[in-house]
Amino acid sequence: MITMIAAMSRGRVIGQNGRLPWGHGSMKHDQDRFRRLVDGQVVAIGAGTFNQSDDYIQHAKHVYLLTTRDTKVNDKITVCHSMEPVLEAAQTEQVFVVGGARVFEEFMPHADKLELTYIEADYDGDRFFPQFDEEQWRVEKEEPFPADADNRHSYKFVTLIKN
Repeated sequence: MITMIAAMSRGRVIGQNGRLPWGHGSMKHDQDRFRRLVDGQVVAIGAGTFNQSDDYIQHAKHVYLLTTRDTKVNDKITVCHSMEPVLEAAQTEQVFVVGGARVFEEFMPHADKLELTYIEADYDGDRFFPQFDEEQWRVEKEEPFPADADNRHSYKFVTLIKN
């Protein structure tokens, strides 16, 4: 099973200049949910998003790093020059695709589940979550939340399952 997980502001913005446009640490509930969902799981990630020191990478069961470069990594990380090894792994395990934009675009046709955070704010961006046909998906769960001291904006968690 392939589950894509992302947070996005209005207009599907997921990044600006290699960073979260709303600022790292400004949406703590989303970060906690992300960590909880991917903890101990298999993760697929693009080279531009990959940071080996991120705590979720440290706690992942296995990491597929999608890159065209030769990269030195440890035995928990498999460097992939195509998406085929990830698709093979997803036949027997749940794989969380965590970004970036190009990786989301490539995996969207293969995704079985989307774990999305919709942030109710406008941001400029240069990276976007791909468009998808909402009629091909059903909402399994939707939870809205107001802005508060730990979360700069109101937002909602939405879990979508492919029909």
